[in-house]
Amino acid sequence: MQVAGDDLVLGVVEGYSWNQLEPFVVSLRATGYHGHICFMYRDMTAEALSSLHEAGVELVPTPLVTVPAPGRRRTVRNILHKLHRSPLGKYDLVPRVSRAGTEAAARLSRDPHRTKAKLIHSVLGLNMMRFSVWYLYLTRHDARFQRVILSDVRDVVFQRNPFDFPLDDKLCAFLEDDSMTIGTGPHTGPLVLNRFGSDVYRQIESRPVACAGVTIGPTDAVLRYLRCMIDESTGLLDYYNQGIHNVLLYRGAFDPVRVYRNEEGPVLTLGQVPPSSLRFDHNGNLVSAHGTVPNVLHQYDRHLGKNGIVLERSGGTFRLVRRV
Repeated sequence: MQVAGDDLVLGVVEGYSWNQLEPFVVSLRATGYHGHICFMYRDMTAEALSSLHEAGVELVPTPLVTVPAPGRRRTVRNILHKLHRSPLGKYDLVPRVSRAGTEAAARLSRDPHRTKAKLIHSVLGLNMMRFSVWYLYLTRHDARFQRVILSDVRDVVFQRNPFDFPLDDKLCAFLEDDSMTIGTGPHTGPLVLNRFGSDVYRQIESRPVACAGVTIGPTDAVLRYLRCMIDESTGLLDYYNQGIHNVLLYRGAFDPVRVYRNEEGPVLTLGQVPPSSLRFDHNGNLVSAHGTVPNVLHQYDRHLGKNGIVLERSGGTFRLVRRV
């Protein structure tokens, strides 16, 4: 039985084994976190689901919406993608029609964002529509939870309780390594350019990259964030999360928001951090450049096998360590 004021960790998982998810769940519980964990899932093995259930994770299935077709059922997502690749896809006709239809349905609804979320659920892959399924879950259960972390799962481990830092009414967003900007990085810039065009790209290309993989905040702020992401995702068929997250952040759509530099907050995103610069304290925790212990290590898998870096199970948790 959940009680008002619980903390909540939300993730999405698709096609992963228990071995891939165990570091997230075990390291989170090892920090002393006693809140709720919920994963939306698709295409998981019975073994993985059983292990997650035994670990106390709530599991919410998110099957793609299907329609009858000759000889078998087909997903709405596959039908739209096939149309998008056909001559009908010229001038982005399919996304435009999809967006117009979704917006029209939302205007006729008593709860426009839930309507959009349900329709996005039928069209997008799990990684893209995770904001929709999270929103649908939170709007059903928001009275139970006080603070929420929206998190990637496969490439995240915890060194401390993710909520163990000063958290007020602001949404918390986290930057990646400051050696890279939106314009110089290999991933975010093209997503911004393709989704929003050159004018918007030029406005933010010199800004540091904000990571969409981990976002933390009080429930009201997280719901506001999810509504923004849903509005901007409506009608899309492709994976633009990172680009949308950055554009909306720098437009001020998430305000009030607290933005943490990579080495100065509770989340350390390691993807662009040089392996040689990783440092550990006498307790075996990976520390930031300032010597503090980040609560959350994101994209740690980019370092495995480099400069002796391995992930090992130790003392009832998983730790990133350097083997000399």
